[in-house]
Amino acid sequence: MATGSVPFQHGASRQVTDFSAQKTAWQGLRALGSLKITVVMFLAATFLLFVGTLAQDEKSLPEVKAEYFNCWVAQVPFSDFFPVTVFGESSLVGWFPFPGGATIGFILLVNLIAAKATRFHIASKGSRLLWGTVVSIVGGMLALLVIFTGHQADGLQGKPPLSYATVWQLMQVGSAVAAVGLAAVALTGNRRRLVRISLAIAAISAGGAAVGMLFGGESWRMNEPGLRIMWQLMQSSVASLVLLAGLIMVFGARGGNVLIHIAVGMLMFGQFAFGDRQIEERLNLVEGQSSNMVCRTDEMELACVQIAQAGEKSESVTAVSGRLLKARVGDEPLVLDDLPFDIKVLEYFPNASVTRVGPFAENIATSGLGEDWLAMQRPPEGGASSKSNVAAAYVQLVDRKSGNNLGIFLVPQFMNDRSQLFMEVDGDVCDTIDTDFGQWRLQLRFRRQYKPYKVKLNDVRRINYSASETPRDYSSFVTFTDDSTGAEQPGRIWMNNPVRYRGETFFQSNYSKVQLADGSISEMTGLQVVENAGWLIPYVACVLAFWGMLAHFGGTFVRFADRHEREVVNAEQDSEPAELTNTEKKANKKQMRRAGDGTSSSRKRYWLAPVIALSLVGMIAIPAARVKKLSSGESNWIGAGEIPVMHEGRVKPLDTVARNTLQLLSNRTSVKMPAAEKGLSGTVSATQWLLAVMADADWVGDAPVFRIDAREVLDLFDLTRRSGHRYTLNELLGGRESLQKQIAKAREVMPEKRTFFQKKCAEINRKMMVYDVIRFAYDTPAPPRIDATDEESRQAAIEQLRLTIQRSRLLDEEHPPAAIPPDGVQDQEQVAAGPAGEWQSLYS
Repeated sequence: MATGSVPFQHGASRQVTDFSAQKTAWQGLRALGSLKITVVMFLAATFLLFVGTLAQDEKSLPEVKAEYFNCWVAQVPFSDFFPVTVFGESSLVGWFPFPGGATIGFILLVNLIAAKATRFHIASKGSRLLWGTVVSIVGGMLALLVIFTGHQADGLQGKPPLSYATVWQLMQVGSAVAAVGLAAVALTGNRRRLVRISLAIAAISAGGAAVGMLFGGESWRMNEPGLRIMWQLMQSSVASLVLLAGLIMVFGARGGNVLIHIAVGMLMFGQFAFGDRQIEERLNLVEGQSSNMVCRTDEMELACVQIAQAGEKSESVTAVSGRLLKARVGDEPLVLDDLPFDIKVLEYFPNASVTRVGPFAENIATSGLGEDWLAMQRPPEGGASSKSNVAAAYVQLVDRKSGNNLGIFLVPQFMNDRSQLFMEVDGDVCDTIDTDFGQWRLQLRFRRQYKPYKVKLNDVRRINYSASETPRDYSSFVTFTDDSTGAEQPGRIWMNNPVRYRGETFFQSNYSKVQLADGSISEMTGLQVVENAGWLIPYVACVLAFWGMLAHFGGTFVRFADRHEREVVNAEQDSEPAELTNTEKKANKKQMRRAGDGTSSSRKRYWLAPVIALSLVGMIAIPAARVKKLSSGESNWIGAGEIPVMHEGRVKPLDTVARNTLQLLSNRTSVKMPAAEKGLSGTVSATQWLLAVMADADWVGDAPVFRIDAREVLDLFDLTRRSGHRYTLNELLGGRESLQKQIAKAREVMPEKRTFFQKKCAEINRKMMVYDVIRFAYDTPAPPRIDATDEESRQAAIEQLRLTIQRSRLLDEEHPPAAIPPDGVQDQEQVAAGPAGEWQSLYS
């Protein structure tokens, strides 16, 4: 017995140990999937996002991503909580550690997987489980196929393999099928009332969209960019629905919830896998030019270029990164094998301004550009600013062979890299150093990279909105040429229509006209080059989340509707005596509804509040919307306000332009005229005021439409503060010469350094310019006669001509509101026969 009992005890002990280990592991997995961890990590992510947003006051977006969101531990400076733009320069030092974005994301990913593994149990078995798994795998493979095919494709980004007409037909058929299907589901079957109502609303919406797409003509047809997006949505939806069907077969009603979390996990994985490899670069090209060089505007480099000698075709370039320059300030010199000299970094400014050297300025430069120019440090431009940092540095060069000091040089990017900063052709100004190994050029510039292909700009076009300098569309017609194979691929890049080539996406960025070396003017385009391998992951993940939420919350709504109607039925059944027959129950229900039971009373109270609210809105809105009947001889200013006007690239009603103009000038949409013996008084509509300005009516000069709040500006015009803070044009004309003197002084100061008084002077000057543009646009000046006999009259005529030319240039630059002429000229007798005092429509 003793020998037989030993194996038994040993096996039992092993089973207990294994069970205990499994239980411990399961409990640990459940702890990792705790909702508390999720909440804490969301709070940490919110705080990190807040800090990262504040940090963009001084740091660029790539710096913030690297130091806060892509790292495991973030070093948060205390100075981040006191932005320079709000509190000014801060001497606060020190930092504290905080979990970085990588740490928070990794913990959330583990928490998500653990929660699903421990709380989502399989609700099927046998063949249903097998087929559900197979369908889920097929759906996942389809989603991956959509992502990979989008990444590998070249040409117009997102362009479908089908024709755009076919994609539009698929949308038409899909909307019609959806409408019919929803209507059939709503009308058939024994479904709850709330569910039927919801399905009917969805069917009506889908039916309306289907009718519009089928019979609306070209006005309803999507443009090509929209159809490309719809193609991506269609592909992603097919993959999502297949995956959703498989998950419902495996997890039952929780299939939609599982799909939501798969979408969240896909977003997190995409950021982990491709977040660090998202690179933005810029490519500038002049028409007819080919280039394989792009630059990164978030990184700097000091390029030491060995100038090619006679007979040489290429130059040797040795680049030192801006980060290394910043780290070696005041440290040991940089010793590079490819250079005949060592570089000692004396000062490095991530953002600097360059000015002429004054008689008393302290200047450490001894050679080159630094003898005439001085660099001064400026606060860095953060990610919240649209401006780029313009770096500068002072470097000392020491000949490695002899040890001689070659001089201290200023390398300002403002002058070294003008071709990229200001899109100037051949505009770079650099220092040249003579050594025993040839001539070298120093150039501080954006970091440059060279692609294994060339891009040639064949043509660039810019289309503006009518009567505006606002661009409506840039288009660049380019040709990509592979260096190794010589294969060419043409493409057109325009707004919201990027082109992909070899895994990179080319976006249209800007456009300008530049002067070439021979003095001719040519067009230049700016392209943004983005390397983002996982660009389709967010699209697919969002579509997965949409269908998952629709399935999950749709099921929740159905269960709610079922429970709600069962509670109503149970309440009605509980209020009836059990011994009544069916006929008596029906009669009792009718009698209770006539008498008003509790349920009926609550329903009446439910509708009472909306009815009262709607009645109050109607009492206010209906009288305001009612058109006032005009008396005999009264002008129809409402009708005049409907005249179409081209302004700021849009066709607008005259009343809209008038209101917007008055809002800019006086912060009101009407004019309150002071009481006067002659002229207008009371409230004048915006339309009437604008037409009076165009017609140069006598009373508009006395209309108080210029709001001035600053007391310093009032003193400049010799005005006293009054209630309402609004003043007339005639009151301001006397001080306009003094205003122009202040504007001239303000233009010599950088905008961010202007005083409060200078900013307010610029504000009132802008208001008066807007007023002048409208006034001059509809004024026909008489051409001056310069053949005057006396010199004084001759000079006055020349001055009048100069003002006329100046006004014409102002109108060309500002594009005043332009009334659109009618389609055709009607018969004058027919127009004259119309009712007097009413505006007549001359527009078809």
